[in-house]
Amino acid sequence: MSDVEMRLREAFAQVAPAEPLIAGLVEGARREAGRIRRRRQVAAAAVVAVLVVMGGAVASWDFRDRAVIPADRVTHLTCALDGRRLPTEPLSDARPTSAVVSEVLVCPDSASPLGLPQGEPVSMPVDLDYLRFDPPTVGRSCPKLPAGHTSRLLFLATNGQPRILDNTALACNGWPALDRYAVALGDQQSTQQSAHITDQFPKCESILGQHLVRDSGQAPALPRGTRIVAATSCIHPVSWPDTLPQVLPVRRRALSDSDLAVLNDALARAGSVWKRAQTCAGPRTGNEGVLHAVTSTGTNVVLAHVCQDSYQLVVNWNEDDVITFTQKTFDVLGG
Repeated sequence: MSDVEMRLREAFAQVAPAEPLIAGLVEGARREAGRIRRRRQVAAAAVVAVLVVMGGAVASWDFRDRAVIPADRVTHLTCALDGRRLPTEPLSDARPTSAVVSEVLVCPDSASPLGLPQGEPVSMPVDLDYLRFDPPTVGRSCPKLPAGHTSRLLFLATNGQPRILDNTALACNGWPALDRYAVALGDQQSTQQSAHITDQFPKCESILGQHLVRDSGQAPALPRGTRIVAATSCIHPVSWPDTLPQVLPVRRRALSDSDLAVLNDALARAGSVWKRAQTCAGPRTGNEGVLHAVTSTGTNVVLAHVCQDSYQLVVNWNEDDVITFTQKTFDVLGG
């Protein structure tokens, strides 16, 4: 070995030992690999988050002007459902409407003559049960109103399933059903508004679910000499299918002291009697007048005018308890 080679060997031995230390190298490599893996996971999560945000932004722009496709079940009816492919509501009078649906909503066509407010369904049980959805029948007399498509009726089943029906699938092009819908909606609105009334006079409770009792067997509830201390006159719209449906509120008027004086003067001369109420010449249509009264003994009494062109009223919805007033007294009651 030359002298130069000997000096190079001695120099390498000083900078790189013949037996290098390897203790701890494996553990260090593992720690470094863990740090690299964690950095990659964080970076991947950041990329996914960016993609989600970008995808949501694209979707919101893509569907900005489109109605959202409803799920199989909904909680509230809107006319946005009108254009969807929905099951047809089967027609059946076997059960009350409120037993099978929780809401009914009418969605008029853009060119429809209907003046119904959009977006507010009928949902109160007493108003739902006033609705009728009769199928077309041959030979039935129908009002002279526009034919063809005017609206669609949406139904929300109690299980949340929306259904749909065209007005043309109903009797008389759907006009009787739409008229009852307008009456029910007006009654519902009046009931909701009456919840905020705070005066001391009786409220106008819904009469749509009220039926006359033919044979009550009750003694006359307004004997002669009864005194009324507070009373409210209520005019309730009822179905009148010969005209275009219109949502009207229940008209409420508290009787003044002078009105009560006229009423009590009439009761001082004659009260209600046990006899059969006269038979009405036609169905109860248009408006029905009801007087809610409180006697001096704190008893609540209801007088209902159920026959047109008559001054006779039934007491507490009993056909065998009637009272007849003069035109003067009748006019004071709001007849």
